Amino acid sequence: MSQNLVDFQHLNAMSDGDKDFEAELFGLFENDSSERISAIRVGIEEQDWDLLKKEIHTLKGAASNVGAVKVREISHQMEICCNDKNIEQMHSLLELLKQDLKATLEAFHQ
Repeated sequence: MSQNLVDFQHLNAMSDGDKDFEAELFGLFENDSSERISAIRVGIEEQDWDLLKKEIHTLKGAASNVGAVKVREISHQMEICCNDKNIEQMHSLLELLKQDLKATLEAFHQ
């Protein structure tokens, strides 16, 4: 299952095989994604579509950089919801994002 969550080949290529650097990248991703999710939660509560677009796009980019495949996919779906201003779907996707982020971080730390 971890293969579906993290593209370890991509991460290895990004780090040139340096496991310490991979751990550092993922640590930064973990801290940043926690802040992004908090901001996304606020954006949903306030229906602040500009904030949501910015935070989700940033999270998607960070997920792409470290090979967090599912987080990137869900972030992309959330960007589409922003364009459609679909707040109900946004709530559902946020819960899915939180679950998959947790699983992604666990997969990395295995």
